[in-house]
Amino acid sequence: MRSYWLEHRGSRHALREGENLVGRGDECNVFVHEPSVSRTHALVVRSGNDVTISDLGSSNGTFVNNKSLDEPRVLEIGDVVKIGNALLTFGATTVAPSSIPPGIELIEQQPERAQSGAGPTPQLGAIAALESLVAAGAPSGNPKELVSMIQSSTDRLVVALEQRRQKLAPDDAARLVAVAKAAARACGDGSLDGWVVALEQKLAG
Repeated sequence: MRSYWLEHRGSRHALREGENLVGRGDECNVFVHEPSVSRTHALVVRSGNDVTISDLGSSNGTFVNNKSLDEPRVLEIGDVVKIGNALLTFGATTVAPSSIPPGIELIEQQPERAQSGAGPTPQLGAIAALESLVAAGAPSGNPKELVSMIQSSTDRLVVALEQRRQKLAPDDAARLVAVAKAAARACGDGSLDGWVVALEQKLAG
């Protein structure tokens, strides 16, 4: 099974089956907060392994690999999509069927939505979601997949905060570290101990 996504500034936006709106409007599941991007700028349609993109009459146009998009176009892995001044890279990952709740995708997108004014501290919702995943554990009884997703989402949250020069309050930083430590314990082989230490240092810096 393949998971398709558009990546913008280090945040990957998963493309669901069917229609995916791209833009800076709250209705867009690929949310790009850039003044040059229209509220509903482009439409990405996924049908199995076929992914196409079309412009929705945006003010500044849609481009794929620097070529203006005048009609729907099939996206290939590695294509660079430009909407307004924003650049998004199309990619895919081969993954095994997962029993982990899909809410993890929301965690990775919430830091970018912080800039839209949708809420004062959306990153706190991401931390709460991570805490919930840790508390629920892996439904399959095998923690490695869950631990990997928690580590990836935690790293993306930290990168997004660094890019925006934002810093978590001490209490919230402690919550995120607690999530990391819980993931490390669930892993059980000590392989994440260094990651936890590095995370603590980043959040304290």
